[in-house]
Amino acid sequence: MRNGCHWYGYCKMYMTKEGYGYTIVGLAFPKNSTLLPKIDKILLRLNDFGIMQHLHRNGVINASECLKPPSTNAVSLRPLEPKDFYGVFSLYIGGVFVAMMVLFVELAVVSTGNI
Repeated sequence: MRNGCHWYGYCKMYMTKEGYGYTIVGLAFPKNSTLLPKIDKILLRLNDFGIMQHLHRNGVINASECLKPPSTNAVSLRPLEPKDFYGVFSLYIGGVFVAMMVLFVELAVVSTGNI
């Protein structure tokens, strides 16, 4: 996310309405460490008060653009119309025309006996 927002000035990603995966962050401590309960309390408080999210938003340039909720504008579907196929039709007709030209040239060459 950082590179996309930083280099382009806008977000090149799409944010979904529902999550599909979670990121797990871990810290390593020696066995029976006395720091573990203290760090757990601190991290839970930071998360509960939204400080971690605040740090994340401020740490990534233009993150506010990427972290906006997805827009509610849904793409409306419509039935296909003949104008949607004009490109395909023109390619098909062009291919038939080229094939006919090759056939006529081949027939002309065969009829003159220049093979």
